[in-house]
Amino acid sequence: MQQQQLLTSPQAMGKPWPSQCDFGADGIVRMGEARIISQAFYAPLKQGTHFIIFKELFMKKETRWLVHMGMLTGLSLLLVYFIHFPIFPSASFLEYDMADVPILIGTFLYGPLCGLLLTGAVSVLQWLLISPQSGFIGCLMHFIATGSFVLAAGYIYKALHTRKGAFLGLFAGALSMVLMMIPLNLVFTVHFMGVPRQAVVNMLLPIIIPFNAIKAGVNGIITLIMYKTMARVLRLEHFERTLVKE
Repeated sequence: MQQQQLLTSPQAMGKPWPSQCDFGADGIVRMGEARIISQAFYAPLKQGTHFIIFKELFMKKETRWLVHMGMLTGLSLLLVYFIHFPIFPSASFLEYDMADVPILIGTFLYGPLCGLLLTGAVSVLQWLLISPQSGFIGCLMHFIATGSFVLAAGYIYKALHTRKGAFLGLFAGALSMVLMMIPLNLVFTVHFMGVPRQAVVNMLLPIIIPFNAIKAGVNGIITLIMYKTMARVLRLEHFERTLVKE
């Protein structure tokens, strides 16, 4: 049998073996079927791989965001715990602290809404862990005052993403905080803390307004100086490339 097959082979008959293209339409159809089967088999794997890669990148970005928000919150609490002192001896209960600096840095990194989220977290944790004597009213005043600072600075910097925008944003934010503290003291300090209204009014110009202006101004300057350094520490410099534009 084997000898008969050899005798009847194309080579034995003096003809060359057919090439892949000599099998005609049947060969083309089979090649097309193989290509369709290959695509049908590998396409889901390729799409699944892309989905897995996208999911991993998204989870890494989300995890990094959570870690950085936690770090900025913790740094803010550490600063208010270790650095706090009165500016005016006649009003020793008004103490300067740097708690707003990490909040403002987080605002420049992630936007005004994330800055507002940081403000809320720091205000609540500071009330519960560091200064419980301020009570819920102090926590609320802190959130509103710093929140106004954060929103003004964050939205201006988001619209004008340059060094000039950062300066204008911090200036507008500081001014917003100073102005916001006037009605907050007249309402909350008088009605919820039992301080006579006239006493608060008498303190506005000589103490309350200058204190908040100094606190907001110093924290704004520190933020403008430290922002790029903090961004590098958090390895976020690829998200921010225009702060130091000339």
